[in-house]
Amino acid sequence: MTRDRKRKRAIRAVQESTGQRYTQASKCVSPPEPRPDGWTFRLSDLLHECATLPPAPAAEAGTNHYDPGPEVFQSHVLGAAVPYATVLELAGALAKEAHPAQLTLESLTPCEQAVVVCGERRIALDLNWSGVEELCRRAGCDTRPYYLPLVVCNEHLRQCDGRSLVLMARECAYAVEHDENPTRLEGLPESDLLVQAAVEIGVYTEVVQAWLDTCFAPLNEIDDMLGDEDRALAMRHSVERERLRLDRVARKEGLRLRKEAGTCKDCDHELHPGWDLLSHPLYCSRACTPLPAPLPPPPVPF
Repeated sequence: MTRDRKRKRAIRAVQESTGQRYTQASKCVSPPEPRPDGWTFRLSDLLHECATLPPAPAAEAGTNHYDPGPEVFQSHVLGAAVPYATVLELAGALAKEAHPAQLTLESLTPCEQAVVVCGERRIALDLNWSGVEELCRRAGCDTRPYYLPLVVCNEHLRQCDGRSLVLMARECAYAVEHDENPTRLEGLPESDLLVQAAVEIGVYTEVVQAWLDTCFAPLNEIDDMLGDEDRALAMRHSVERERLRLDRVARKEGLRLRKEAGTCKDCDHELHPGWDLLSHPLYCSRACTPLPAPLPPPPVPF
């Protein structure tokens, strides 16, 4: 069957399902022009198409009778066939963003995936089935962060500066579900990833303190916050156990980095095997260690 005959059959199918005239139906069936990378559009325009355009026939949507997949529509905003469910999930993911949300198309593979950017967030839209997935915020990275709300994957987490790691530690700790049992806050995998990245750039102390103060509570405020001696004591024990655990994670990572490096990054002197947690693991002394960039101050209490 020629492409023209396929298209005519698809238009007839839209006519039968919607009652539209042939010309109107042909506009719905005509495949949209793929949008170039960097194309900017509004979420509201994509939602309008989702609410008003009829389903695309299987022949036009790239599906078949044996594996029909989700219902899709031909989006002229995005330039591809898009599942209705994917658009609705995208709207849910961006519900807290300022409206009208502006999106930029980073990449598009018709019938497979589109990656859109909203502010700093990168979101993959599944065009083959349905659904959305938050991606690492580094452009071009197809990896999902291991644990949300970490905003980058583990590889790029190690490329962040100290300021970003401290802020991320606070954001992740704020997102943790708190309950009456503080031991549930111990041993969270997000903290290990943050600590390992912090050790590599020499900001371990600052990142751990930001995590403990936010996830649990500053030690000098526990009594006032909880108002109960037994609960305050349990919280203090949890904080100290977690600090010791993170010290072990940091020491293991620091020794690994020193062993791999072998020599100081500044003077090329051999690195001795010990490490005190307070110095940078990749330098032999404080004299060789570069001055760290200023870190964000702790949040002002309400």
